[in-house]
Amino acid sequence: MGWHFHPDYWGHGYASEAAAAVLAYAFDSGLRKVVAVTAPANTASQKVCIRIGLVHKGQTGRYYNALCELFERTA
Repeated sequence: MGWHFHPDYWGHGYASEAAAAVLAYAFDSGLRKVVAVTAPANTASQKVCIRIGLVHKGQTGRYYNALCELFERTA
């Protein structure tokens, strides 16, 4: 799961609203687990992850050839 918004649209709740809808759709469609990763410095996206119920699992190097903060939620 991921999101990218132009800075003019940051702070309006669009990411949380869209991410919550995608998360619900994923689980309604039968997925058992959803993951999201953020750059360690991207605290705004980390707050979105937590707001929609994803759980912080620590750091990982498994995605994008970079150190990321890993969030996940199971159905």
